[in-house]
Amino acid sequence: VVKTLQEPFRTCLILLPLTGLRILEACHLCASDVRFDHPPWIVLRVRDSKGDDRLVPVLRAGAPLLEHYLEDTWPSLPTEPPADPCLFPHPLLKGPITPGQVRERLRALRSRMSGVTPHVLRHTYATLLERGGVRGLALSAVLGHKDPKTTKRYVHHAVDDLAQRLDAVPTGWLGGTTP
Repeated sequence: VVKTLQEPFRTCLILLPLTGLRILEACHLCASDVRFDHPPWIVLRVRDSKGDDRLVPVLRAGAPLLEHYLEDTWPSLPTEPPADPCLFPHPLLKGPITPGQVRERLRALRSRMSGVTPHVLRHTYATLLERGGVRGLALSAVLGHKDPKTTKRYVHHAVDDLAQRLDAVPTGWLGGTTP
């Protein structure tokens, strides 16, 4: 479905659940924010609205997509900085794509992707990290949350996850045999 989108909107949208970035953070990325100095990971340097920086690893599934996008957009990266510093330049207008433009493209796809918003994709990233064992303050730091209570609202447990956890609960105290 997302393959029908024009670049850079396509790559930006696909990267959202693989980076957990807020849509504004993704749109404001510069090419120099893509870091290759943490192998085997690609890491994004993200500046939040308060001017603080954080490093966000791109999930491994996103690395080939991002590398391909970068090769097509700036073949000289990472050795030479691009003339246009924004990672996702608008194909027709000067400057980066905007959150509104990305949301507009996503709305056009919604008939096939009901309920998906850029923020839902951010929750997807949080859930994937939590399933992978990233918890607590580490998860809050990657998402850029100051309060861990906020992060807890981002993680959604699937029925399969809950069933696996229930299987691990000891039931010997029930006093009977297990069928």
